[in-house]
Amino acid sequence: MKRKIYLSLFLMLSLTLSGCLGGLFSPKQPVSFVLELEWEEETPDVFEIEMKKGGDEHLLILEGAKIAELQLPAGTWAFKAVARDADGKIFAQSAEQRLKLRQEGIILTLTLEETPAETPLPEVFDLSADWRAAGVYLYWPPAEESFAPEIFRRSEKDRLWEKQARLKPGTASYLIENDAELSDEFALRLVHEKEGRKGPLNYFGPIKHALLDVKWRFEHDFSYLEELRVQEMLPAALFAAPSFEYKDLIARFHTAADYALRAELLQEAGLVIKRELPPLLAVLVEPALDSPLSLEEWSHYFQAEFYLAPNLPVQAEASPAYGAESYGLWNQRLLHLPQAWEISQGSRRIRIAVLDSGIDPKAFNDIEILPGYNFIGEDDNTNDDYGHGTQVAGIITQVMPQVSLQPVKVLDQRGSGTEFSVSAGILYAAGLHTERFNPTPAHILNMSLGQISESSLIGEAVLEVAARSEAIMVAAAGNYGLPRPIYPAAYPAVLAIGALTNSGGQPVRADYSNYAPDFTAPGGSKEFPIRTVNRGGRPSSTFGTSIAAPHAAGVIGLMLAAGTAPADVKPLLEATAVDLGPLGWDEEFGAGLINAHWALRPNLAFQLFVYSAASGKLVRQVEIPVAAEDFQPIAVPEGELFVKAWLDLGELGVRDAGDYFFRSHPFPAGTEDEIELELVLEEIPASYN
Repeated sequence: MKRKIYLSLFLMLSLTLSGCLGGLFSPKQPVSFVLELEWEEETPDVFEIEMKKGGDEHLLILEGAKIAELQLPAGTWAFKAVARDADGKIFAQSAEQRLKLRQEGIILTLTLEETPAETPLPEVFDLSADWRAAGVYLYWPPAEESFAPEIFRRSEKDRLWEKQARLKPGTASYLIENDAELSDEFALRLVHEKEGRKGPLNYFGPIKHALLDVKWRFEHDFSYLEELRVQEMLPAALFAAPSFEYKDLIARFHTAADYALRAELLQEAGLVIKRELPPLLAVLVEPALDSPLSLEEWSHYFQAEFYLAPNLPVQAEASPAYGAESYGLWNQRLLHLPQAWEISQGSRRIRIAVLDSGIDPKAFNDIEILPGYNFIGEDDNTNDDYGHGTQVAGIITQVMPQVSLQPVKVLDQRGSGTEFSVSAGILYAAGLHTERFNPTPAHILNMSLGQISESSLIGEAVLEVAARSEAIMVAAAGNYGLPRPIYPAAYPAVLAIGALTNSGGQPVRADYSNYAPDFTAPGGSKEFPIRTVNRGGRPSSTFGTSIAAPHAAGVIGLMLAAGTAPADVKPLLEATAVDLGPLGWDEEFGAGLINAHWALRPNLAFQLFVYSAASGKLVRQVEIPVAAEDFQPIAVPEGELFVKAWLDLGELGVRDAGDYFFRSHPFPAGTEDEIELELVLEEIPASYN
């Protein structure tokens, strides 16, 4: 029985009398519409809908469906639908319908009518697609001379196939020269040259390609270090030898209930209370005057409620200060600070606590010095009576011009403190000391001090800060050349900073600096000390891991001021550090030299360009984040290729000093090859013309 043909068009009018012209679309603007197919019988294997406008032709394939929501550019389009069975035969079709797409909301219904089955055109098998330097190369077995191939293409996100070309009969290959993505799909159908009959779509397989697996590293220019000349060598390092002498004891209580009875329990034991540290259930004590036991004997005392431990000394980790010498501000260049300051010079809202010998406010004119506390004298006088704390503060302000400093005095006039004073200072700086309220808790704690032996009291203070605040703790790795950092730098929650100096025009680990730090920063040496400021504002030069640590604290302050979240600071420093040793973390340099500039650019990326060696044509460009730990292999065309990599840090689009650049030798890339390539991006020196 012959079925009737129904072609109907419904327009869902959304125009209003006051704004009808506002609903019209420009010719290039896509218009959304709904296409419905009316077919009363069982849904066939495939519906094909052709859409034509001028030289544009699209094809929609529907399998198991009779409705689709589509978008096409505004204009007049011709639509026609056919139904195919499993053998590719057309057994139903609609009449061609022309439609002017100008308004959203159109529903187009095409009604198909059964037609006598046509003799199917031959299908094409073994269709292949290779990604080559010149483009995507499609090839297939040649068909009979009476059939012309038509090539279609669609992207991964598109439903519509777009006609690329109609070729001469007998053609067996085609090159897609415009930009193609690896995810693009291609298809071919045959058209009878005389009769105009069209065969079903035949699909090409996945595009064959090679994979380029890249690893990268950066080689930095330190030629400016070669220009440094020793003016007058400072005396040999006079770092204080580790001391284990102590004058009092720390009573550690096992529970809060035991601590509540501290006065009674300690008096019964013959001990006198000096100071208390409630958050850590600790009391500083000394034996009564009539005690028959020595301090050494008392240090091993233990009972059910508490035990005693020596209150061991903690020392500053820098050499004595000397008069300023003309060594230049090489430490600033080593950290890439001039470039970093173009992004951030800090902010007074960022507070850095300096746990040290105090700060002389007369040494700083434009820096806000917040009220702190003196845990040596147990008062509010945080003036520096040794000089070390002022030197450390001078480095912080040199790195971070806009900052608020808080002096927390935990070292005395000889640069020596105790476990108890340092533990109390750590809690106070973070706003966690219950007896000494800190209204301006620090974002960063700088501790240019330490001790060789591990202190359970300091360790618990560090854990309290790590668990109950977002404060970032930075400490000197130590000046003893030991295989590990001293404490508190050795605790995992603290960033241990080792010292670098100049040797032969290269940054090297200073011979005094302890191994296995988290990061390194300029610490200097007797030949190349670091400029800073001393009490009274006098310029001075010094060196040590005490000087390296505040460099790191200042950079972290710049990062926080620029919006880096505290939790992201360490990972970002690791990802952007200058790798000075074996690739990755190593014993001498840790993660590497802190790079202030890159740390302030978390989205910094370099460009990888892939070229055809034969034509010089760019065939692939990929952006690779500097901070990426790894990168998926990159699909590249087959053929002879070479690559360029460029980190553009200077004038945009111009290869100039301070950029990083790499060019490879040509290499072959075959289908399904996986090529490993190391990119060594070298910094372009300042002498580059």
